[in-house]
Amino acid sequence: MTSINKSGYSELQTNPSYYPGLPYSKFDGKYIVTLLNRTFGKQDSYSEEQFAYILDFLYPVNYALKHNRIGSNPMTVAVPIKDLAMNLSKNRPYQIQILNDTYPNIVVKKSRQIGCTMLGTIKTLLWCDRFSKYGTSAGYFFPTYKQLNSFVKSRFNEVLKDAYFKSIMGNNDSIEMKQIRNTYMHFRTSSIASAAEGLDLSYAAIDEYERCPAQSESSIMNSLKGSDMQYLLRFSTPSAPDVGTDRLYNLGDQWNYMFPCNKCGYYNDINFKDYEPNKSPESNGNVQLVNPDGVDTIARVASPGTYRYVCAKCGAPLPRTKGIWVCKYPSRTINENGIRSYNLSQLSASWITCDMLKTSEMQARSKQDFYNYDLGDPYLDRSLAITPEDIYSHTTRYKPAVDRENYSLIVAGIDWGQTQHTIVILGMRENGTVEVINNFQVKTVGATDTQNMGTDISTIERKLDPYSPDMIVCDIGDSGQYINILMNHFGRQRVYGCQNNSSPTTGLATASGNMIAPKWNDNDHIVKVDKLLEVKRHISLIKSGKINFYKKRTPDLEILVRHWQNVIIKKVETPSGMERTIVTRKGSSNQLGDHSSSAEIIGYIGLEHLRDASYGASAFDYTFLNNKEEPTDINKKINDNSLFE
Repeated sequence: MTSINKSGYSELQTNPSYYPGLPYSKFDGKYIVTLLNRTFGKQDSYSEEQFAYILDFLYPVNYALKHNRIGSNPMTVAVPIKDLAMNLSKNRPYQIQILNDTYPNIVVKKSRQIGCTMLGTIKTLLWCDRFSKYGTSAGYFFPTYKQLNSFVKSRFNEVLKDAYFKSIMGNNDSIEMKQIRNTYMHFRTSSIASAAEGLDLSYAAIDEYERCPAQSESSIMNSLKGSDMQYLLRFSTPSAPDVGTDRLYNLGDQWNYMFPCNKCGYYNDINFKDYEPNKSPESNGNVQLVNPDGVDTIARVASPGTYRYVCAKCGAPLPRTKGIWVCKYPSRTINENGIRSYNLSQLSASWITCDMLKTSEMQARSKQDFYNYDLGDPYLDRSLAITPEDIYSHTTRYKPAVDRENYSLIVAGIDWGQTQHTIVILGMRENGTVEVINNFQVKTVGATDTQNMGTDISTIERKLDPYSPDMIVCDIGDSGQYINILMNHFGRQRVYGCQNNSSPTTGLATASGNMIAPKWNDNDHIVKVDKLLEVKRHISLIKSGKINFYKKRTPDLEILVRHWQNVIIKKVETPSGMERTIVTRKGSSNQLGDHSSSAEIIGYIGLEHLRDASYGASAFDYTFLNNKEEPTDINKKINDNSLFE
């Protein structure tokens, strides 16, 4: 296990036989005879059919190849070299290890069109067949019911027409449930919170995990708790870095499909950047332009033979007919703990040429679309995200204010939390400069803590008193009852609740017009806002220097910076196949949450409202909004005429 290859990888990293769940080289003759005895009873000899039957379960890829069909054709994972020219799309050797892997916690970060849904369903079928004697249940979850219904009818039912599956199918056969011997395979949508309600599962597969709401995931996880055999398969195209699928992949052992160079032996984890002869292979790209005339910059098309893949180390042409899985962090699963994680993209698919991907890159609507769907990589548009530098480079005072000082207006924004309440105080100077002058958190007192009940709100009142805030804007959340207490202390006319528009599709480009700006109701003391729009415009204000901060790097400022980094604006697909933009966060905890940014945004909304009322001027020019999506790298070069430099 200590030998190192030319690329610096050990035998442990490149030999899957060392890992739990992977069957390679682990079954000797004695073990197979024992299984034959258990399955068919002790005999003097066994038939070829009996022996093959056992091997199908020991090596799941055999099971898939024997019984699974794609359309009207048998499934294939490898094609002989002599037949590759006419059958490249059938050459999918990267699927073999994932099919064979029976590890109980698998995550696959993937791009589109590489066969993961069919791979997931055949793994689920095999599991049902293999453990049918225990009478357990498996659940397969799709993002929407429409996708579930379409897949089962048009593709999965076709698979079940195989003679073997017909022989093991039970009487229960519907769109939402299939009986495999004594095991039930349930099809559900993960789009609703009660995704697994009423199910007692031993196996769960979540298709397009990135679109699975947290409540649905919790429902699915809870459905597995009653079983001793807990098997979980999650796979999806990613969205933003360290969110959802990408976060799970990063926590796992991280298997990547690499291609050894025939000339120098270097293992290439293909990087879809341009190859540069004098660059280190670890950071070099694998894409080489060999025919500049093949790029049609008007039609956005790369003709066959325009680009090719080359070795990042020596520059030799790189064949992709067969690669090898390499594990980055073996220790995370070799002792049967942690997550088994795979990274699989169109770069691994030999039938998708470099020219095809370059055409996709030129025709992609945005860089995020291309990274997520074609490369299977996470991406976050920096124009729609706050970086630490955005805050640290816009400072107009050294340390936090401890009282009102000489600010013309002061507004506090409060985000209630189950473990802590987050407060951000904003001030406006006479010249119109807006600053975040302080921010802090107060530990929440739980409803069952009768001895300290109300001390958290008293602490907030005491901390805000020196600022004599002109307005306090609070989110209407779990602790919304505190709003009335604040009204009694600071005056009803000064305290408002903020209600977010729940529609994730509303925004400047798609709004009907009635939510283009916050709507204030002075009678009910509520302001209604479109969260997506307000987050986007607040980001624009910070980046353009319209909102400033204090310079001293206090722990509270670091929390505010981290919370802004946890804000994610991303695209998701609707059931109809259209895209919508949503705003979300990395998690709900104080480490992964967006509490400070939420408090800052609603505080600014209040400050803006007072400024309009006091000075009679529009508080915000919507032309500041930057809604233009970031183009792909090749389109940037086409646009600035630097593609062939």
